[in-house]
Amino acid sequence: LEKVVLSHNRILSLVADSFTPVGGSYGLDLSFNQISIIEPGFFSSFRNLRNLNLSHNNLTTANFLNAANLDNLRVLNLNSNIFIVDII
Repeated sequence: LEKVVLSHNRILSLVADSFTPVGGSYGLDLSFNQISIIEPGFFSSFRNLRNLNLSHNNLTTANFLNAANLDNLRVLNLNSNIFIVDII
């Protein structure tokens, strides 16, 4: 499969080792869910991922990217989340 689409569901969180990419999946669409938590390491097995759509969820931070091994990622859509930004 080139793209896995799980949009418009009621996914609340992404837990490490709960989802294994199918074949050489290059795209993952998780838009229009209710995702507020992405555990570190969730994306560790998505080495071929090029396009990730997490738009229209309830994410408040993008810290999950720190632990992700997404060297091939070219497109990241985080549009319409509820990010909290501390301005000092």
